[in-house]
Amino acid sequence: MAKKKVVDNEGTYEFTQAQQNANTGRATECHIRLFVTWLQHMNELRQPEEIDNKDLDLYLVQFSLGVQKEADGDLNDPVHQYEPLTLVAMHSSIHRYLSAKGYKGNIKIDDAFRHFLLLSKKN
Repeated sequence: MAKKKVVDNEGTYEFTQAQQNANTGRATECHIRLFVTWLQHMNELRQPEEIDNKDLDLYLVQFSLGVQKEADGDLNDPVHQYEPLTLVAMHSSIHRYLSAKGYKGNIKIDDAFRHFLLLSKKN
């Protein structure tokens, strides 16, 4: 009979990180760092995987509407806005990160994320 190995969430995260493409991994790390920094500016000190669905839904909408490239000058300048496809990539990175961390919710399909899903469909 085969032995069952118990793997915790951290072990699962490490395994999925090792399996993904190096470029995807770098992009995910970069996007998550940006999202966590943005959360901290919003006075949210929890990690994304620790935030309940309702709050995360609203944070994702606010992040998507408000995140801008760091630059000097007028922040409303279109040059400082992320392209829609870049935002889609960020959303995918956040989804990958949350899935790897065992988050109980799927930002791409769950009704709990209805505000974020509505915004995503508009983009």
